[in-house]
Amino acid sequence: MRIPAFLLILALSAARLPGAPVLLDMGADKSSVWPGFTRVTAKHAWNDAAGFGWEHTGGLGGVVQVYDAPVENSSRGSMDPPPIWTNPITEDAILGESENTVRLRMPEGDCEVYLLCGTSDGRLRAQFFDFTVRVGAEERRVRIEGAYQFRSLRFQARAQAAPLEVRFTPRSKFVVCALLAWRAEDAERVAQEIIAPLEEWTFRMPPQEWAKWKEEPAPATGPMPSWDEKAQQRKFAVWSRHYLECVYPRTNPRAEELNPRLRLFASPGEHEPLNFIIRPATALHDVKVVVSDIGPVPANQIEVRRVRYLRVRPNYTTMHRYRVAPDVLERFTGGDLPADENTRFWLTLRVPEKAAPGLYTGRVVFRCAQGEAEVPVTLRILPLALREDPAKLFGIYYYHPLDRLVEAKDDASREYWRKKAELEHADMVAHGTRNVVLSFWCPPADKDGHFDLRWPL
Repeated sequence: MRIPAFLLILALSAARLPGAPVLLDMGADKSSVWPGFTRVTAKHAWNDAAGFGWEHTGGLGGVVQVYDAPVENSSRGSMDPPPIWTNPITEDAILGESENTVRLRMPEGDCEVYLLCGTSDGRLRAQFFDFTVRVGAEERRVRIEGAYQFRSLRFQARAQAAPLEVRFTPRSKFVVCALLAWRAEDAERVAQEIIAPLEEWTFRMPPQEWAKWKEEPAPATGPMPSWDEKAQQRKFAVWSRHYLECVYPRTNPRAEELNPRLRLFASPGEHEPLNFIIRPATALHDVKVVVSDIGPVPANQIEVRRVRYLRVRPNYTTMHRYRVAPDVLERFTGGDLPADENTRFWLTLRVPEKAAPGLYTGRVVFRCAQGEAEVPVTLRILPLALREDPAKLFGIYYYHPLDRLVEAKDDASREYWRKKAELEHADMVAHGTRNVVLSFWCPPADKDGHFDLRWPL
C-alpha cells in the first residue's frame, strides 16, 4: 500500500523529535505498518528495554488480517466502492477474549493516550465487541457491532516511575488496532501531524481516492432575516420549519420562522414529532435540551434527538460526487455545536392511550454556556381513536438481527443480537409496522436435488 509523501514526512519527523510519542500499530506480524509506528503483535510481551508490550499474552485469542483489495458490487447497475478502504492501521487488529494489559514506558508527568478500536474483517460481521479500557483511574466502555466500525478513545493520565498500563477487560472480546501515547506538552503537534491524517483516512477514505470526489453546490440558502436583540446577545437564533422540509447546514430561516411556538396535534396512543433549529453565530458549548411535561405526556416520554449531516451520494449510485445532507437522527444528551451551522433538534412525543382530549401546553428549554432560549409547545389531543385498516398492509425491507445471531461465536454476541431483534420488533409494532420483507439463504442443492435448511432457533 502506498502512503502519501506528506504523511510519511509528518509521521517520520514526529518519531525523530526528542521525547517522541509512543506509536504502536497493533496487528499481524507480516502486515503493513503505518510510517513512524512500531509493529506490535499478540506475541510482543512486555520488554523493559523496548519500553512496551503485553503484560500477558496467553489469552489474546488471535490476530485477524484482511486485504484492502477493492470489492466489486454491481448493485443497481453500478460499481459501488469497497465496504471500507483500509490503511496499515485498520487492515488488521489484535483481538482478545480475556483481560490483558499493554504496558508503556513514559516520561514521568502528565500524558495522553489514544486508541483506535475496530476491525475491517467482514468475516467478523456477527461479532459484538463489548469491553472496557482503563488507563489510570479513567475507564471507558466500548461496544462495536461487527466489522467496518471504528471507535477512537482518548485518556489523560499521569505517568510514574512504573510503566503506564492500558488495561482491556472484555465482556465478549476486545479489539484494538492502534495505541498512541505522548507527553501532554506534545498534544497539539501529535493531533495535527499524526492523529488528524490517520483519522482522515480511517473515517473517510484514502487521500488519493478522496481527491476524486467533488461536492455538489449546496441548495440556495435564502436571505438571512434580522435577529432580535435577545438572539444577538446570546449569539444564536431559534427557528422551526415543517419536519418534512429539509434543512441543510446553512439554510437560512424566514422571518416568520424565528422564535417559534411549536404546535402539534395527535390522537391518544399516537407518536408525533416536532422540531426546532438552532443557528449559532459562534460555537456553543455545554448544550442541553430540557423538556417539560406537556399535559398528559410526561417529559420522560419525549425523546430528544439531533439531526446529523452526512456526505451522501446523489441517488445512492453516483460516483465521485456528493452532497452534505441531513441523514441521521441520533440521540442527544448534550455537547457542543459548531458556529454558523444549523442544528435541528427532533422531538418525538408518545401520547398515552388513555389521554383525555384537550389543549395542553409545555415548553422546551435550550441551554448552553452562552445563554438559553425557551420554546413554547402547544399540544391538541383529538377526541378520536385511530384504527388500522385491515385492507392495507404496511411493511419495510428488514435485515434481521437473528441472521447474525446464527453466525455469532460467543454467548455475549448471541445475546446482543437476540436483544436487538426484540427491541426492533417492539419498536416496529409501536410505530404501526406489522409486516417485514425478509430473505433467507441456504446452500445449493446437493447432487440429489436436496436442500439443507437449518434453523437452530
